[in-house]
Amino acid sequence: MLKLTDSAEKKLKELLGQREGPPKGIRIRAVGAVCSGPQYQMSFENSPGPLDEIFESAGFQLIIDSSSWQQLDSTTLDYVEMEGRAGFKFMSNTVHHCSGCGGACK
Repeated sequence: MLKLTDSAEKKLKELLGQREGPPKGIRIRAVGAVCSGPQYQMSFENSPGPLDEIFESAGFQLIIDSSSWQQLDSTTLDYVEMEGRAGFKFMSNTVHHCSGCGGACK
């Protein structure tokens, strides 16, 4: 199951609150893959589809399509601010980081 840190929940709730006519939630998708695992996309969502998984979190919905759900399992979403930069960070317990494409994973 996807987990959110307190800072990620707070930031997502803040972003949703800044929108006029707040959407129903945040869509999270796993797309493509690189050597160290999938890349992720996040967007505002007004109309979840019939095959989407919907989870309530901190007063808003997380919407995940069925093909992304397996890749997001055992993943934690965090919001990090450091050195003048800020952003969301996905941390997976199942993806092993490699030294590069074609490199051996340990």
